[in-house]
This record gives sequence, structure tokens and C-alpha cells, in this order.
Amino acid sequence: MDKKKAAAYARVSTNGKMQAHSYEFQSRYWNERLSNDETYEYVGLFADKGISGKFANRRPQFMALMDACKKGEVDVVFTKSVQRFARNTEEMLTIVRELREIGIAVIFEKENINTLNPDSEIFLTIAAAVAEDDLVRYSDNVSWSIQDRFQRGECIIGPRLYGYEVAKATITTINPEEAKVVKEIFERYATGKSSSREIAAWLNERGIPAALGGKWADNQIRAMLRNEKYKGDMLLQKTFLENGMKKTNRGEKDCYYVENSHEPIVDRELWEKVQTIMDARTNKKLQGQVTKLYPFTGMIICGECGHKYTHKVNNSGLIWQANFWKCHNSITHGVKVCGNSGIKESVINDLFVECYNEFIKGGYKTNEGEEGRLQATLDNLYKEENELTMLSIRGLINQRQYENERQALLSEIRATQQKLQDIRYCHLQATDFKAIETFDEEKLHRFVRKVIIHRWVVTFEFYNGVQISRTYTNGQPGNIKDWKLKQKARRELANG
Repeated sequence: MDKKKAAAYARVSTNGKMQAHSYEFQSRYWNERLSNDETYEYVGLFADKGISGKFANRRPQFMALMDACKKGEVDVVFTKSVQRFARNTEEMLTIVRELREIGIAVIFEKENINTLNPDSEIFLTIAAAVAEDDLVRYSDNVSWSIQDRFQRGECIIGPRLYGYEVAKATITTINPEEAKVVKEIFERYATGKSSSREIAAWLNERGIPAALGGKWADNQIRAMLRNEKYKGDMLLQKTFLENGMKKTNRGEKDCYYVENSHEPIVDRELWEKVQTIMDARTNKKLQGQVTKLYPFTGMIICGECGHKYTHKVNNSGLIWQANFWKCHNSITHGVKVCGNSGIKESVINDLFVECYNEFIKGGYKTNEGEEGRLQATLDNLYKEENELTMLSIRGLINQRQYENERQALLSEIRATQQKLQDIRYCHLQATDFKAIETFDEEKLHRFVRKVIIHRWVVTFEFYNGVQISRTYTNGQPGNIKDWKLKQKARRELANG
């Protein structure tokens, strides 16, 4: 009887030392086991190192294994566990079914699953779903960790920032030679006589290389002149990752502004002067909409369409100029798409003072030991989820029971995670609960999760879910229609 041709697949997701040991162990294990098994003809090990298991087409050795299977060079594939093989449930099942159709078995040793067995698919589906969920949870934990560092004011930057030395995503020291160039760029622009294009040409004529080598371009100069890091501050989370793609943060995520986070290269007066000149040179239609961080940036949500509110300036340059917040959807597409009310910055500032003072009088404080209690609850929920999965894999509960109980657990896990994140975000002490007389940006960010505006009613949602609302006007009633809408909003709020 001819021996079946067997191959093994191994994978580790990073190049770290611990993962390197795992990779070597997997390689040695399969080589020894299958080489000495008289049942099989061992054709070799296919192993990907330092590659995520989420997508098969990004793993060259995995694709080579699939090619060998299709060519008839492999009859059975061994792998340590579902997590080593794939972490994308849909893709996992597609691959297994494809191999099954040509008579090739995949044997998952840890889960004791042979994909040629009739009842293998249900167990494989459960195990693959758990593996994928673990990956999502890990990704969420990494994202939460980064977010938590942002909230605590810890600065995370890319590997290169012209003018500074950077190590482990942190600014360490000033680079003296590059800092001279940075100062020269700011000083030349601040005279009002040089454009970003002219400064780039001047640098190239002198043979000064750009940050990553090569020649300077005017967009690089503009980006440098707008970068708050050169005055010693840092705006965190300008970009974010979504499905593996880097995106510019346009209000989808919270931003955090840290003052005096590191040593500046230019003084604040020079930096502000440059901003004024750049704003003045901007198209007049865009004046008042220059990217800038305001206290409520990213916090105000439209109660009509769900879009974020954007800061704008009405009557820019005139004596009755006013700072406003308006629904971005309404600004972009007009009031027929979203007719929600805007709000003056001075009005929302004053209303926050009122609602904050009402909030602290209500005694809404975090309980001592609450963070520890929630963490213990979360740990127990994770254990319950793992136990439930094992019951399903062993056939002790049916698929419907498993899905119903797992969904309930996941719902409870998400709710507990949110409560824990809220507490860790605030880090509030009894001394923080003090009344204020004027607008306090720090209080806003420490106490308020989001702000909702709906037809002349502004609602502040505090960190523990408490909502406090106020009706408002922006001064002059404007017209009869608006006045009636405001009156209606007041009546509805008064009637609960």
C-alpha cells in the first residue's frame, strides 16, 4: 500500500524572541514526528515566520503549500492548531472545503479535528471563530493600549521627525544641525516674503537633503510649518488604522493635545506668527475652517444625522465675527440634508459650566475599588467564554445553545470593557469634583464623553452615562420659524 504524502504547516505572527522559540519548536516537532512515522511519506515543512494569520494570500509558504496540494504533491496536511493555520473563519472554511474536494485532509492536532470526517465542520467552525475572536480581541487591546497612552498624554510618533532624534516612537533629543534648518525655514516664512515653494527651492540649491533624503518639496515645507511639535506641543491621533489602512482623523476618533511635551525648536511667538501668515494666504472661502484643535473638536454629535460637528467662523474678519459649531453634513450638503441647529462657541462653553456644576452636585463619583472589581469581573467572563467553547468542542452542548450563550457573554464583556475604560480614562479623585465659574477645558475632557445637539437642545453625556440637557439660543432669534422651534424644544424638555 502506497504511503500518503504528508506535509506540515507552522506559523508564528512576530519576529520576537519568544515567537522565534515557538517557530523552532514547531519546526523541530513536525520534522521529528512525521519523518519517523511509517504511515506517511514526509514531503516537508511549510513555515511562515513573522506573518499574521489573518489573510492566507499574505503568507508565501502557505500559498506554496496550497500549490503543492493542487499539484498532487501532498495528500494530508498536519498543523498544530487552528490558530497556526488561519484566524479568518470564512477563509479557513473555504480553504478546508477546497482541499476536501480534492481529497486532501487537514489534521488539527490540538483540536483533534480531521477535515475528512463528516462531523468535522461544526467543530472547526467553532474553533476557527474562537481563533478569529482572539485576534480581534488582541487587536482591540492593542488599540485600547495606544488610546490609553494618548489619553494619559504619552506621545507616540513615527520613526522620523526632522529636527529631532526619535527612539521607540518617542522624541529623545534635538538634532542640532537639522534644528538650524527648521529655524531657518520658520524665520524665512515669518518675514512674509518667502513662500513654501521658494523655501524648498532655496534648500535644494544649498544641497540640504530632506528628512528622508532627496529634494525638498513645497508640501513638505507646509507640513513642517503647520506641525505643532516644533513649538514643543503634540496633537495625538492625527491618523488611525482601520482594517489595516492608515486614515486621516477627521473627527472619527478623539484627538488629544499635549502642551510642553518636549523641547521646542522654535518659540511659540514665531510659530503663531507663521500660522497667521499661512491662514492669510489661504483661499478666502476656506478662512475660518483651517485645521485646528478646539476644546470640543470631535466631541459634538448631530442628533439629527449622526455626523460630527465642525468648528467654523461666521462673518470672518468683521467686527461681528463669531465662532460657531455646525453639523459637518449640513455645512457640506446643505440644510435640506440636515437642518439641525448650530451653536455659538460662547453659548456651549457657558452651558457646559452650568451642566458640569449640576453634575457634581448630584454626587456622581466613582466608587473606591470599582476598577479592580470590574477587572475581576472581566477576567471571569473571559474564563466563562473559554469554558463554554470547550463544552461545545467536546459536544456537550449543541450549536444553538453555544451561540445563544456566547452572544450573551460577549454582550456582557463589551459592557464591562466600556465601564472599565471609562473609569481608567477619567482617573478621578474626590478633589476633582469642584464647582467652576468659567469654562474649563480640562474638566470638559475629564468628565464628558460626548455632546449631542438636537434642535436647540444640547445634551452633555458624562463619563458614567449621566446626561444633562439645556435648551439654548444663539442670541438674536433670527426668524419666526427658528423661534417657534426653540419654544417647542423648551416645552418638550420641560415635559421630560
